[in-house]
Amino acid sequence: FFTLAVLILNLSGLALADTRRSKSKKRQSNALVGMLPASDGVVTFDVKRFFNDAMPQILSANQPMLAKIMDHLRMIESKGGIDLRKFEQVAAGVTMKTGSGNKLSADPVVIARGSISTDSLLAAAKKAADGKFREEKIGDRNVIIFAAKDEAKKNVPSTVIPGAGLEVLGTAIDGIPNEIAMTSLDSTTLVIGSPERVRQTI
Repeated sequence: FFTLAVLILNLSGLALADTRRSKSKKRQSNALVGMLPASDGVVTFDVKRFFNDAMPQILSANQPMLAKIMDHLRMIESKGGIDLRKFEQVAAGVTMKTGSGNKLSADPVVIARGSISTDSLLAAAKKAADGKFREEKIGDRNVIIFAAKDEAKKNVPSTVIPGAGLEVLGTAIDGIPNEIAMTSLDSTTLVIGSPERVRQTI
């Protein structure tokens, strides 16, 4: 899952260059942006458009890579019961922090909405975690917290495909929070991020 996320983030930089959207899509994105906590930067993402239009165009000259990403999507759906293509809109808010040696790190929170049951997603996430999570109550929300960085390091692929964006995987893993929290805002809206950022969102 993390490998696929890195692939998509690397490709989305090209996909987001085209900013034309319908008014209804803008309204949906703005609604999610309004739910984000204070952030240094915000990005919105039209998931369906990316998978249906942008990604096939970007990778039209690299059919093996396109096939690999689609295989990852099918694998996630078959193993975890999660079809990422059912998400429609995503908004991410990022705060920047200065760590040791004045090194900057990003602390994002993501709000995703789509034609999918968040209860089913959370249940699938807990099942996939195989007991390696804890649950906390934040307000009236039940929040699931995973040891994200340790698990990501265990699942780094042994082979790197040139040009696939995986060369930055190690750096990306170092930059993610030690823990990732997930909870639902409503029946079709999921929030994911560090426990602190999820707490701010709620």
